[in-house]
Amino acid sequence: TRNLTIDVNEPFNISPEVLPESCPGASDGQVLLTGGRSGLSYRLTEGPTQPDSVFRNLAPGPYNVVVSDEFGCEESFSFSVDSAVTLELALPSDITINLGDSLLVEPLINNSVTGLSWTLSNGTTCIDCSFLSLRPEQTTNITVATGNGCEVSDEMVVTVNRQNLFFVPNAFSPNGDQLND
Repeated sequence: TRNLTIDVNEPFNISPEVLPESCPGASDGQVLLTGGRSGLSYRLTEGPTQPDSVFRNLAPGPYNVVVSDEFGCEESFSFSVDSAVTLELALPSDITINLGDSLLVEPLINNSVTGLSWTLSNGTTCIDCSFLSLRPEQTTNITVATGNGCEVSDEMVVTVNRQNLFFVPNAFSPNGDQLND
């Protein structure tokens, strides 16, 4: 009789951590395979084998990763890189205000965004502001853009009415009664 010893390798115990695309069309999704042991190699959907467990610049869609060890044992994992949410940003409609009036401008955004960048036609900027409060003295164009790397912007025009701003009485009564003197 012969004795035969068979060593059974434990599962690789790998977990994929998938990061979605950052902006629509960026194709910058990532997968990081964590866990496992040393000496593993990784191959992404018919690509070359690599020792690195991170795959970068992935377009949205399904993928398969094959993990292999030095003995030729393999495990495969399937995952999908999600598309970025299309960011939509809208400023209020163009508006006319009287000279001296102030205005609070808040954009409507369909997703959580940080770092809005505001630019006024007079060169004034406000970086990383969620809203804009202003009291323009002349007609002003306002542009806002996101600061998360996705390019989306909108523009509005604030027209300043400089006419009929003063009331000048055309009658008065100088009789000393403190009314209309």
